[in-house]
Amino acid sequence: MDQIIKIDANQGTFDTSGNKSTIDIDIPAGLGNIDLSKSYVNIRTKCSIDIANATNEVANLNMEYKGAASGGNQNIHYPDTASLIVNAYMGSNKKGKLEDIRHVDILKTTLSAYRYNMAEQKNDVGQISGVQQAQMVRSLRINEINKIGTDSSRNTSNDIVIPLKNIFNICKAESYNTDAYGQTRIHLEAGFDKLKVLDAGLTAYTETVEGRTATSQQFAGFTVAAAQNGQPWDTLTSTALYKNAANIPFHVDQNISIAHSKNSGAGAVVQAVKNNLNISSITRNANDTITLGLNGGIYDQATGDVISAVVVTGNTNARSNDAVAIEKVEAVLYVNNSGEAAPASIPYTTYLSEEDTYTAALFISRLYHVPPACKNVYVMFFSDGIISGATNLAKYRFTVNNKEITPRSVSRDSPLHFDLIGQTFLNNGETPKSMRQVLYNTNSRITVTEAGQSCKMLAIPMPFSQQQQTLQLELDAVAGEVVGGHHILFYEVVKNM
Repeated sequence: MDQIIKIDANQGTFDTSGNKSTIDIDIPAGLGNIDLSKSYVNIRTKCSIDIANATNEVANLNMEYKGAASGGNQNIHYPDTASLIVNAYMGSNKKGKLEDIRHVDILKTTLSAYRYNMAEQKNDVGQISGVQQAQMVRSLRINEINKIGTDSSRNTSNDIVIPLKNIFNICKAESYNTDAYGQTRIHLEAGFDKLKVLDAGLTAYTETVEGRTATSQQFAGFTVAAAQNGQPWDTLTSTALYKNAANIPFHVDQNISIAHSKNSGAGAVVQAVKNNLNISSITRNANDTITLGLNGGIYDQATGDVISAVVVTGNTNARSNDAVAIEKVEAVLYVNNSGEAAPASIPYTTYLSEEDTYTAALFISRLYHVPPACKNVYVMFFSDGIISGATNLAKYRFTVNNKEITPRSVSRDSPLHFDLIGQTFLNNGETPKSMRQVLYNTNSRITVTEAGQSCKMLAIPMPFSQQQQTLQLELDAVAGEVVGGHHILFYEVVKNM
């Protein structure tokens, strides 16, 4: 049975203002052997949003991480939660500094485009957000949303889980001896200010349901019978058939907008928000239609009135005061109870970085000094926030100690480009799981193109040497454009504790 120890962050409060984003966690000496490979930082969050003229609304919310700087394509799914960390430090009283990594966000974001396949990305437990290409409607985990029945939906807290091994390579160690290493300090600077709330209740209700002809917003008309004369009508049945309940875009306690036509002419548009109407129940019928039960009457009609062109959507009234509350930050540590003695030393790799800013040009040639014991070099570009895009790059060349790594310039996205990346991963005993070089949109679904944002890097395995080496990097822009201007090199070096 696993034994865990929870340690709260030294700071008591956090927020998204940018002023309270520092996390300090002290792992005390005397805890025995800790399995850092299973341990993680847990960030408990709660999202909220105000919707004008809505009462008791439980919105289908999504959390966004605004890591992209571009204006139109920011709703990106980040498969590695370490993208939330800007800078990171780990050190112990007896061993000194273990790792000190700058720009963890761009490093881990870019590597994640190669490390995670789509099956892994669909698992959104402990994530900032999710990507669900197998569903027409996003079933988000931020709030507890009930799509069938009468049970109320609930506004709930959610955890963002950041495995320590995703931040620090030394945390891949399965046995970390706190008795021998003394107190250990973990210092993280988080990008809490980039966390935002998105209301997914603004789903595209005009999409056809499961490949049929009816859309989600279409509901059946009716003729008012004598028994209903003067009585409020409080149920609506869909035209669309839902073979898969996950594709229902409505939920209990959702505030909705309704429009209809009466008799043969266009009647007055009835907005449910004006009548404070919420969905109180959702029934899935035998023929796979759904019936919405409302907490009040839609309108009073006279006998014989013919109601048609009924359209139901989520309330589109103004949203305001969207907020992500950081309720708690803690480390969850797994104790290694195997009984095996901790190793006398722990070999690991860490990342040293060198940020370079210069004038973008048609051709760039830069010279760097690679530190000793370097295994791999990664080049990432500050082209869109923390997403490396290599904008306008046509080809490149690496030269190490005056020896060209490749016999010719490497065209970006060529087989040789992917081969170099594969060799770099193989040098770490890994295999890249995706070469699409894309971070997907969180709103990707089966009815739209697999949209996302390009995320690319340059990488080479280095000839291993205990001496400093020289590295020349040449960048060629596509015709008529300029390339570069700001990039960062990560040197992955071998250390031993």
